[in-house]
Amino acid sequence: MELINLASKPDPEALAQRIIERKRQLPTALSAATVLEHRDADRR
Repeated sequence: MELINLASKPDPEALAQRIIERKRQLPTALSAATVLEHRDADRR
């Protein structure tokens, strides 16, 4: 069973490339300050 689980996981290099490509296709325009404002919004 463990071998089946290992075989079903993506190759780490292929996974990294998929993440890089997805990030390239979905650019974000949020600044660090904006992210921190949203993070802290519910703490007020």
